[in-house]
Amino acid sequence: TDAKRVIVCCRCRMLRSHMYCLTPKMTSVPSGEWFCQECKDVEDEVRRLSADEGHEYTLGEFNDACIEFDKAFFGEEAKRTGISIQAIEECFWRMVEEPTPADDVCEVKCGSCIDTTRHGSGFPRPGETPKVKIEGASAENVKQCTESLWNLNNIARANGDQVSMLAALKEDVVGVTTPCLEIGSTFSSTTWRREDHQLYSITYNHWGAAKTWYSVPASAAEQLENCFKNLMPDVFEDNPDALKRLFTMLSPNALMAAGVPVYTLEQYPGEYVVTYPGAYYATFNCGLNCTESVNFAPPDWLAFGLESVERNRLHASPSLFSHDQLLCDSAEEP
Repeated sequence: TDAKRVIVCCRCRMLRSHMYCLTPKMTSVPSGEWFCQECKDVEDEVRRLSADEGHEYTLGEFNDACIEFDKAFFGEEAKRTGISIQAIEECFWRMVEEPTPADDVCEVKCGSCIDTTRHGSGFPRPGETPKVKIEGASAENVKQCTESLWNLNNIARANGDQVSMLAALKEDVVGVTTPCLEIGSTFSSTTWRREDHQLYSITYNHWGAAKTWYSVPASAAEQLENCFKNLMPDVFEDNPDALKRLFTMLSPNALMAAGVPVYTLEQYPGEYVVTYPGAYYATFNCGLNCTESVNFAPPDWLAFGLESVERNRLHASPSLFSHDQLLCDSAEEP
């Protein structure tokens, strides 16, 4: 029958087609997974962008590039006298909401998702001798910092009274169980997102300029998603979980006009920011800085993690790890 000749995309679950209607025609059901052309195009674009690693800089070279950018954008005098965070924020959202032809050639650079297990962490790592001498810090200070739970190398797999459920994962996941560094510059940003598996996240600003955060609580997450759906109905009609793949920024003013509560803060060097399960956030940097982030999962996260699994199942989205396996392995821990 015709029903037996219908094939369904394994990713979006939205495209259903008769095998003989495809180009080229399909005569038999393929072994393994099958993806529609639209999903293949998306994956190809993601692969292309991921392969473009950009130019390599030393930290000194990147600092020089940031100085040149700020001078070109704000002018010599503004750079000399200092640029307020308010002025940077106004320029950022003007480019997002009302871009001019000149903004089309505004190239912003950053180093993101830098694997600390390969390139080093801003915190001393347990079992390793610091490669750089920490000025003014005694051996005892370094030892305390190495063992502290505020050390981002420890928090994801913490045990004892402050246990993180991620301690039961058999393998490390970069950025989840091991921290990632980000070297930011003026206007470098992250678009609206929330953590995979609805995990907690913690970010520390090591040095440099402030990072501006915008956050929408989990209780208003559906309202934010509806704003994106109203803005791009065709995208969400084909893929209800499209927000995971979008690189689109909506301003706080646009969201608040639609009734979405938005909170903001400025994170300076020496400060931590924690995001809670299910909350959406977006950020931009006010200049050259270095931040480090990782996930963690206290026991109260389990219910949020299960909710995320169900959402991924509903939208055929892959998970970073098996929630059920994590539960079983946690139960086996002494």
